[in-house]
Amino acid sequence: MWRDRGGLSARSGSSIVESMPPPRPTIPPPPEGKRLTPAEYCWVAKDNSLGAHAQARDAEGWRVYAEQGRDVAAMTILGDELVLDFAPPVATDELAKGKRWYTASPTRPGWLRYRRPATRNPGPDLEANLGGVLGTASRERHRPPAFHRLVSAGGPYLCLPVGRVPTWGGYIEAGGRAEFPDEYAAYERVTRCPDEGAILTLADGTAAIVLGTPDALYWKPLDGGGVLARVSSFDADDDAALERMLAQVPARGWTPLGELDVAGPYRAFDAAEFGGAIGEGNSLAMALAPGRHAVSALAWKPDAGTSLLLVRLERVQSAAKPKPKPKPKPKPKPKPRKTR
Repeated sequence: MWRDRGGLSARSGSSIVESMPPPRPTIPPPPEGKRLTPAEYCWVAKDNSLGAHAQARDAEGWRVYAEQGRDVAAMTILGDELVLDFAPPVATDELAKGKRWYTASPTRPGWLRYRRPATRNPGPDLEANLGGVLGTASRERHRPPAFHRLVSAGGPYLCLPVGRVPTWGGYIEAGGRAEFPDEYAAYERVTRCPDEGAILTLADGTAAIVLGTPDALYWKPLDGGGVLARVSSFDADDDAALERMLAQVPARGWTPLGELDVAGPYRAFDAAEFGGAIGEGNSLAMALAPGRHAVSALAWKPDAGTSLLLVRLERVQSAAKPKPKPKPKPKPKPKPRKTR
């Protein structure tokens, strides 16, 4: 621990000592050119982070942060400590990494409280995994709808098994070719794939799907697989209408691209992005059943104002079930010895 806090954080679910002094008013910004005190620095750093995507207001000595009209966090200074109350994430994986730092908020039912010394030291936040906890809560509040578009920044789209996404190097400038030769070569191979789409085997043996043009991309699950749709033109600009179209894609006219052995879900993202930065907000989750999938492409005009480039995945063979281990043969019983 960075500081002994009297065991308060260890009593998960217990209330904080009720005899605390009233919270100090929120810290105003310092005059221009003035060096921040440790407490001011701690406050400003947290305020900038919490207020980046929320509306902040001051109320009864607390700075309260709201998203879409709903309060999600509140912060104040108590004595020499910064106190943060917040709506916790549903997923508890990140909380478990620093759970001794969190208690139930005594004033906001269902919220957690985090306390740390009001100093410049980043140690408490790191030990409590505060960034992971708040990030998880924020992502849960801002989950995209099940059917939504992905817009590329200019690179082609890449579809990889979820477990392989973090290993993708993304776009490497020419100056970094000597330092990252493998990542540079992998991205160059992706950019040379045809517009309609292709199956590409990467250097590590991973089978990827590449979509050459960076038009807005959608994923629509279908029985036995799904379809990736790039929108070249769409006069209606209505996601619900597009989803209905993709539920009735043509049965004929598809050009085979090959077959893909799938072990689990894939994720589609802009190939120019570093895989370690890919999450729900900048990718499409492709739920796929394990097995062999036929991959095919089609340029489709469902009406006069709509042009789509489709790549369909259709399972043609289920994953083979693992063979049961043979039962060990019973050892022969020893023969009884003859006695004289």
